[in-house]
Amino acid sequence: MEKHFTALQDAKEAIKVADHILTVTHNVVNDPKLLLLVAEKLSVGLQHIVKAVLLYELYHKRIPPFNENTEDFQQMFSVFKVRCMRRYTIDSSYVDLIHNVHELIQHHKQSPVEFSRKDDYVICSEEYKTDVISKKFLKTSIEKSKVFMEDVEKMLTKQDKQSWKEEK
Repeated sequence: MEKHFTALQDAKEAIKVADHILTVTHNVVNDPKLLLLVAEKLSVGLQHIVKAVLLYELYHKRIPPFNENTEDFQQMFSVFKVRCMRRYTIDSSYVDLIHNVHELIQHHKQSPVEFSRKDDYVICSEEYKTDVISKKFLKTSIEKSKVFMEDVEKMLTKQDKQSWKEEK
């Protein structure tokens, strides 16, 4: 199986885990710290979706080789925005979703203070800029991620069928 389909499977798994933690585990445990775990899993899933599209492009030699490490996600995301959005007419709301979730995780990694407030998880920066992770935000983000993943899967399989026909 090609690398891009493996990355897409990894994305499905990460988003499925995020959804399960949010809808099942969080309802049982009711700990706002789980919301951070859901955001992290969602971020990983979105990174794998971007990686799948880029690996597909690399497989067809439309983009130069790139660093596949998730630590260097900004480079992958930039290539995705510049090279793939117009080619596949990807909705800009998906790019906003990826950016927002990734920034949320970056703020968490750099924040000196985090705390639970009611049913939300609050992340504070050194300048007291706050980011709030709520169940509602994560639920809508997961649903949108699922749609994005399905769109990318359809797009890649459709493109594979077309390129297979062209090779014959």
